[in-house]
Amino acid sequence: MEVTEDSQDSEISRLHSGAAHVYGSFSESHTDLGNPKAEDAKVSPRRSYVAAAVLCYINLLNFMDRYTIAGVLLNIQQYFDINDSTSGLLQTVFICSFMLLAPIFGYLGDRYNRKLIMI
Repeated sequence: MEVTEDSQDSEISRLHSGAAHVYGSFSESHTDLGNPKAEDAKVSPRRSYVAAAVLCYINLLNFMDRYTIAGVLLNIQQYFDINDSTSGLLQTVFICSFMLLAPIFGYLGDRYNRKLIMI
């Protein structure tokens, strides 16, 4: 049996059109549910501003934890009686360890149980 390019194209278009029957599927038993196409969907300007504001707020919260030591550094200096260079080293070590460990724990958190990772 010879397979021509036209028969391959028709088979591909039949598979992409949803006309192919897959065992256990209901693809032939229902019609399109009226989902809007991507080019037909429109977002109101207000909704886009709200979405941008929410993303900015989430980004703000994401970066706040990196500056927790900087916000309380004077209190740490007074409590532990350390000088400016030692407190600067403390801030540097915190940021560098955060920079190195965040991608590692992000990877682990995506793939494994987060409760176990936090322990």
